[in-house]
Amino acid sequence: MKKSLTAVAIMGAFAGASSAADLTLYGVVDYGMLYESQKFENLPLGPNGTGVDDRASKMGLESGLNANSRFGLKGTEDLGNDMKLSFKLENGFKSDDGTMDNDDRLFGREASLTLAGPFGQVSAGRMGALGSSAGSYDTVFAIGDAFDGGDNAIFGMVTTDRLDNSLVYQTPKMAGLQATMQYSFKNDNKVTEGREGHDDANRYAGFALTGEYGALQAVAAYEQVLMGEGLDRKISSLGANYDLGVTKLFVMGQHFENLRGETTFSQFDRFSGQLLSLDNVDGEAYHVGAITPMMGGELTTGVYYTDADAATSEGVTGKNGSGMDYLGVAARYTYALSNRTSVYSGLGYGEWKFDSHDAADNTQHLKVGQAYVGLTHAF
Repeated sequence: MKKSLTAVAIMGAFAGASSAADLTLYGVVDYGMLYESQKFENLPLGPNGTGVDDRASKMGLESGLNANSRFGLKGTEDLGNDMKLSFKLENGFKSDDGTMDNDDRLFGREASLTLAGPFGQVSAGRMGALGSSAGSYDTVFAIGDAFDGGDNAIFGMVTTDRLDNSLVYQTPKMAGLQATMQYSFKNDNKVTEGREGHDDANRYAGFALTGEYGALQAVAAYEQVLMGEGLDRKISSLGANYDLGVTKLFVMGQHFENLRGETTFSQFDRFSGQLLSLDNVDGEAYHVGAITPMMGGELTTGVYYTDADAATSEGVTGKNGSGMDYLGVAARYTYALSNRTSVYSGLGYGEWKFDSHDAADNTQHLKVGQAYVGLTHAF
C-alpha cells in the first residue's frame, strides 16, 4: 500500500512538472543612452508670418532602442488529433522608468488564444497587424525590413498598429507558400467613438502571402484601415530577403493612399503647433538594407526613401496641398556577450523635405540625427 501511494505521488510530481513545462515566463529588458538632434529650416509659422529656423536636441536614458522591453506568459496544451491550443499574454513597459507602455494596457503588446491543427491556425484577441512590425503575425517587416520596423527615429515606411478585437487565420505551408488573413471588429477599444462591429468604428482588414524557398523569403501584403468617418487607408507592401552567407540582403517597397497625420509622417509634428497637419497622403516608400556578420557580432544597415503628396494641409493659412520626400540612413552594431545579453550602438540621419503648393512656394526641411549605445538582456 505504501509503495502504491509512493508511486502515485511520484507520478503526480512528474505530471505536475510536465504541465509546468508548457507554461513559459519570458521577457526582454533593454535600455540605452540616446542623443537625438532635430533641426527645422524655414518654419512656416515664424514671426510676422515669415519662415524661421528652429532646433532641439536631447540626451538621456531611453528604453527599447534595440528591442522593446517586455515580459510575457505563453503556454500550450496538446488536444490530440494533431490539435494544439496555445495562448500568449505579453506586457510592454519602459525600462527607464518602470511605467507600462501601449496606453497603460496590462497585456498591450499581445493577448491572444490560438487553435492550431492540420487546417492551419486561428488566433483571436489583441495582436499586431500584418504590417505593424509587431507580434506573432509580423509578416511584412520581419521579411522586408532589415531593422524590422526602422531604427528608432530613422524610418520612412508606413506601419499599421496593434489591434483589439482581432481574428487571424493562417494556412498551412503549401509548396513554401503561406497565406495570412486578419480582421479587427474595432481597432482600439480605448477610443470611445464607434461600436465594435459597426461602420462607425475604425476597423482593419489585411491579407499577406509569404513564401520561403531556401535562402529566399518573400512577402506581398495588402492592408486596409476601415475608417468610421469614411476615408479608408490603403497600404500595399512587397518585400524580400536573401541570405548570401556573407550578408543577408533586404528590399521592400510600399504604395499607400489616404494616410493621416498620425502615421509615419507625424515626424513633421515634432515641433508641436508649428508644423502642418497632413491629410489624404498618397505616395510610395522604399527600403534597402542588410544584416552582416562582423567581428563576432552583427551590423545592420538600412536606407529609407519616401515620395508622397498631401491633398490637404491644415493649420497654415493658404496651404492647399503639399509634396514631400524623405531620405534616411541608419546603422546598428550588436555584439552578444552571452546567449541572453547583448551590447549595441547605432548612428542614423534622416531628412524630410516639404514643398508647399501655395503662392510663396515655401520649402521646409526637418533634419533628425541620432546616436546611441545600450544593453539588451533576454530571460
